[in-house]
Amino acid sequence: MIQRFHCAIPVLLLVSSLAVGGIRIDERFKQRWQAEKVSPMSDIPAATVANLVDRHVVFVAGILNELTSCPQWFGGTNSYFINNISAVKQLGMTYSWVGPSSAESFEDDAEDLYREIMGDKELGKLGIYAENGGKPIILFAHSMGGATSLRLVLTHPSLIWDGVIDRVILIEPAIGGSPMASQKELSWVARLGSQFFRPSLDSLTSEHAKTSFVSAVDSFMGYLSGFESDAERAEKFGTVHSKIFYVRSEASPELLSFGVQWVQMICGTSLARFGAGDGLILSKDQKLNGLGIDLGVTHGDHFGQTVGYFSNRSIFSIWSRETIRLQEAFTRAVLAQAYDLTQFEGCQIGVSWANDTG
Repeated sequence: MIQRFHCAIPVLLLVSSLAVGGIRIDERFKQRWQAEKVSPMSDIPAATVANLVDRHVVFVAGILNELTSCPQWFGGTNSYFINNISAVKQLGMTYSWVGPSSAESFEDDAEDLYREIMGDKELGKLGIYAENGGKPIILFAHSMGGATSLRLVLTHPSLIWDGVIDRVILIEPAIGGSPMASQKELSWVARLGSQFFRPSLDSLTSEHAKTSFVSAVDSFMGYLSGFESDAERAEKFGTVHSKIFYVRSEASPELLSFGVQWVQMICGTSLARFGAGDGLILSKDQKLNGLGIDLGVTHGDHFGQTVGYFSNRSIFSIWSRETIRLQEAFTRAVLAQAYDLTQFEGCQIGVSWANDTG
């Protein structure tokens, strides 16, 4: 249930990137994000804003999103996407908030998300798409929600080809899972607690997630093979490719937020043992090579762009104005960038796993 409020030829995508202290980020996106932090709405053309207003954002949360909803039981606020939603409102856009079940695998959640968007005829239930007048949808997804969303469009690419889903923005997506999700890596406390969400955690092990996406890519390639000509197959592949955007993150251990530190403490292990990442997911496992546009690696941890409270460095800084400003600016910048970067060059049909270090 959803909570609602091998062809290894890479696509040759030419984007400008800048390395700052080992962190690589698309230069135009970086400039736009910085400008939006200083002066909101200053670096988004009026035509882009008009285009965005005609879209409907669907926020897709990650694992344990149910915990961030708990304050609502007492009249409080759900901090997951809270500042991202604020930015969407500033742009005059409509939105929905979807929390995939932490008691299911991300594969099952992807099918639930399909029904959430398209409705369920048997139950007589309208989906988000129909409820919002057929506005094209932007999936704005984080963590396991990112894996869920990418799986959705790979196994149901007609959602993109038919114009139902117009963009897929994946923030630190758990596409390659996480080595921290493995049962053998968890502390006894985490193993005990994880029994309540074992299916989702099992689906997020590195081995399972990568195998699952090999299957999903095969499914996608199967759809492409149904088209008669190479030109048509290339066009359909290119359409999907140009709609998907990755934003990855890395943070050194001493700069992790208290939320990520808390997760690592419960798990009894550190991601740094396995390589560079955002504290929970390796940056190289936050994308598929050859499918989608990589906006690069930002300097931040797993909660830095999407979770209000838990993204702060200290547990005592509950609502940091700097966090609010950063996350709002990030949202406006990435939405604008997704509608500026629509051209790609040298596209060849092929998907592979990332083999870089970030």
